[in-house]
Amino acid sequence: QSPGEHHILVLFGNSAELRPGGGFLGSFADISFGSSTIGDMIVRDVNEVDRGLAANIVPPLPMQGIATRWRAADANWFFDYPESARKTLEFMGRSSFYASSTLDGAILISPKVIQDLLTATGPILLDDGKTTVTADTVIPMIQREVQAGQAIGVPNPKEILSKLLSPLEFKL
Repeated sequence: QSPGEHHILVLFGNSAELRPGGGFLGSFADISFGSSTIGDMIVRDVNEVDRGLAANIVPPLPMQGIATRWRAADANWFFDYPESARKTLEFMGRSSFYASSTLDGAILISPKVIQDLLTATGPILLDDGKTTVTADTVIPMIQREVQAGQAIGVPNPKEILSKLLSPLEFKL
C-alpha cells in the first residue's frame, strides 16, 4: 500500500552451477507493481544489475578462490535461503540499476520447478506458433538456446526465458 513502484524478483537458480542456496543466479524476472496495479514482468540478466554495483565487496573466504568481488550473481551463497535472498536484494538495491526502486522480496526457482509446472499444466506453445515445449524438453531447450546465443554473441541469450514465461503464465 505504500506509494511508488515496487518489485518482486523471481530468481532463476541454475542448478547446473551449484551454489549453497540452490544454483547460480544468472537471470531473474522482475515483477513490478504499484499500490493498485501489477505492471510488467521482465526477464533480465543479473549482469545488468552487477554492472551497476560500484561497491567492491570482498566475498566470503571460501568464495575467494572463484571471485575477487562479491556481487548479486554470487549472493546465493548461504544454505539458509532467506539469508541468500536478503543478500541478493541488498546487492541489487545498492546497484544503480535499482537506485530509485523498492525491492520487496525474492523467490528462487530452479529449472526443476519449471519442469514440474509443465508437468502439471501440460505442453505450451510459444508465441512463434511452431514450438511446443513439454516438461521433458524444457531444460534441454533452455540450455541449447542460451549456449547458442552466447556462442554467437546475441545481445540477450537468455531471451528464451521470456518466451517461456508468457504462455506458461497464461496456463497457470
